[in-house]
Amino acid sequence: CMYHASVSALSLVLCNVPGLGVCALVYQLISYFMIGYHVTAAAFFHSVALFAWWLVLCHTTAWVLGMWLPSPSLARNVANFLPAIQASFCGFFVPRSDIPSYWIWLHYVNPMTYAFFLGSINLLECEGPGCTVMTDTTVTTWQFAQQYYGFSSAQRLPYWLILLGYEMLCLVLLWVGLRFIQHGTI
Repeated sequence: CMYHASVSALSLVLCNVPGLGVCALVYQLISYFMIGYHVTAAAFFHSVALFAWWLVLCHTTAWVLGMWLPSPSLARNVANFLPAIQASFCGFFVPRSDIPSYWIWLHYVNPMTYAFFLGSINLLECEGPGCTVMTDTTVTTWQFAQQYYGFSSAQRLPYWLILLGYEMLCLVLLWVGLRFIQHGTI
């Protein structure tokens, strides 16, 4: 029995959301409090939601690669290599200001850029006397992140919307692949 392409595309992604949400919760329970920058309930659950969203986005991207690339081994190799490219251009290892102008487009089309910025804003944002101060300076980590990376609390909603747009794009590509590319029964 062959299901309609839109139902298949949504079910491939949505049926894994509960498991990915549990993975995100367990991972954040372990790692969030070890990092210990800005520990509040709101910041914790924001981190869980962001990490779960990131897992869903990665999962959807893997389905798209598997659908559009000609062989499963090529899709697996690209899926294994893709996070290295994303991490290299997200602004963590090399700040946006240091990325050469001919590579800057990779920074802006990279969904990890927006996830990294959202996660960092969530962890580092702190104003007032209780903020973490960097070693040998009076600058807080939030002030450093604002100066070095260009973080701003005003970027939170636009970055969530950009990540939502990436997810929608992946779902459309998945639907088109299921609809028009030869594939087996799901």
